Amino acid sequence: MAQLTVNNEIIGVGGLVLLIGFLLLATFPIGTIIGVFLIIWGGNLVKVYRCAACGNKVESVKILVCPVCKEKLS
Repeated sequence: MAQLTVNNEIIGVGGLVLLIGFLLLATFPIGTIIGVFLIIWGGNLVKVYRCAACGNKVESVKILVCPVCKEKLS
């Protein structure tokens, strides 16, 4: 039985959203509110779930079997 691991990949759309969020923190007060929202959203976008047995990306936590190596995910 393989584990489901969570990796953070900053390169991509999630990293861009995080960068914009951090830049908007400097503009007070409206930019700060939008920036905090974008940082939270970008933090969720950078999470990538992977099968520990083969390293394949898994779309969701709810998937019970890896589509590539057919191992049960816990």
